[in-house]
Amino acid sequence: MFRGELAKVRAELEPWEKLLIEHNGKLEVTSTERKLLNEKLEAACAAYDDAQKKIKLEAVETCKLEQEFLKEQEKLIPLEQAARQKVTELVSVMESEKSQGSVLKALLQAKDSNIIEGIYGRMGDLGAIDAKYDVAISTACPGLDYIVVETPAAAQACVELLRSKNLGVATFMILSLALVSFFLPLESIIVTVLQTVGLICTGTCA
Repeated sequence: MFRGELAKVRAELEPWEKLLIEHNGKLEVTSTERKLLNEKLEAACAAYDDAQKKIKLEAVETCKLEQEFLKEQEKLIPLEQAARQKVTELVSVMESEKSQGSVLKALLQAKDSNIIEGIYGRMGDLGAIDAKYDVAISTACPGLDYIVVETPAAAQACVELLRSKNLGVATFMILSLALVSFFLPLESIIVTVLQTVGLICTGTCA
């Protein structure tokens, strides 16, 4: 009797036992998957932490490089300004030389064609300068670019020519005036010396 009832109970429990075994299998699979996911999560967190550390280090390095770049840039600013100033000066010099060249060319043409008499030329071209002193003398003596003429009338004619052709301006060395300004002081010195030695009297001589 008991055996029959036990068999009956076992028969009733058999489906539940199968379900229990099936659920236990699924539970083990789920536990394994959960374990794998936890391991992946831990690895991802570790990688994230490493990445954050690297980002912070790179940010610090970037900041240092930026500061160094700014310092170098500050050093380069005066050099850039000086270079720009130099370029501006060179352009100005080139324009000036171009203008002077046009002026000199026009005046020499006027001289060669006898349109204006009494033009000798550019002062620096009328003499020779030793090559080793050329730069120093040219820098120290801007008068080398003066146009040498004989009389004020010649200088005035040159000015009118340049003005009519809108070529620019020039500075003139007028020989007749230069000679007068040279000999007048010399004459006064000679007179003073002669007066000193008694060869020339001023007023009433005894």
